[in-house]
Amino acid sequence: MRWHHTKTRHSRRSVRSLIAVGCALILALTACGGNTGSGKPGLQKVSLAITGLNALHIWMIVARDYKLMEPAGIDLDLVIFNSQAQVVPSLLAGAVQFGSSTPEQAIAAGLKEKSLRMVVSTETKNPYSLVVDPSISSVAGLKGKKVGVNAANASADYYAGATLLADAGLKPNTGYTFTNVGVTTARVAALQAKQVSGLLLFPPDTLKATSQGAKVLAEAADSPSLKGAQFGTLVALQSWYSENRDTAVRFVRGYQDTIKWLYDPANKDKVIRSIAKEMKVSNDAAATTYKHFLEDLPAESATGEFTEPALKKMLDNAHANNIASLSSVTDATLPNFYDNSLAKDAVKVTESGS
Repeated sequence: MRWHHTKTRHSRRSVRSLIAVGCALILALTACGGNTGSGKPGLQKVSLAITGLNALHIWMIVARDYKLMEPAGIDLDLVIFNSQAQVVPSLLAGAVQFGSSTPEQAIAAGLKEKSLRMVVSTETKNPYSLVVDPSISSVAGLKGKKVGVNAANASADYYAGATLLADAGLKPNTGYTFTNVGVTTARVAALQAKQVSGLLLFPPDTLKATSQGAKVLAEAADSPSLKGAQFGTLVALQSWYSENRDTAVRFVRGYQDTIKWLYDPANKDKVIRSIAKEMKVSNDAAATTYKHFLEDLPAESATGEFTEPALKKMLDNAHANNIASLSSVTDATLPNFYDNSLAKDAVKVTESGS
């Protein structure tokens, strides 16, 4: 398995320029054979775009470390971007075949790119915790305060935070204000500096914040509106997987095999070691992360199939929180944005033993 990292500069102009250059580079790579390739001998290379690297990607980490997708004939190639905005262009250019996304982001992109589909349900429970300044004793105590997020109206922590706080009776811009702070390290630093009063985090980042005096006030998984709502997905272009059906199904089969391995208690120590190494945290922090995601909150979907109630609940939350990019999407049009056929076919292949 390979890892690729993109780099950006700090200024907005530089970021825009680099993204433009990156898209041009992607097009050049495609012209030179950037589509799925031969990969390792006997394997088909499939590229997956992700933004950053965190505990949501545990399954990818162990798939890499223990070559778990290779029995399905897949050489997994992880392409790491700094922005979700880079994922769809890379799919369109053929530089990657799958991308990691929230369902809100996926549907918003699907309104513009009609071939885009959510094809794998990766997380079905929300892993975020509401982490606050120690002076805050209740969710109501955030009234009039600032809550730091990666990107208001666009990021996973924003979607979770808006719904969790709404369940507690607080509305954005009336009960509190979302403030764009950026990546996790910047958000934790902003909380420590008292520039914001609350954040949405999950382990091991939660541990970093609490070690500096912050405290966990609430769990997103306990919030009524977030229970059972779709959280994570993989997306792909229908135009690509229609033409490359066998490769796409084998990729999803490799995902299913990885999830089965991941949840086997016999592999717990191996998973913890991989978390500690990749996240650069202690074994204790890695063990806490394992417990949160795989024991307390088993968040990964075993087959990758979506359920209509989970997607509808996510959409209800988006409408309740006035997510403008999803305002035109209804329960009736929701099936236009996801496709369970790859996951179903992968299950059939496994059951047939072929």
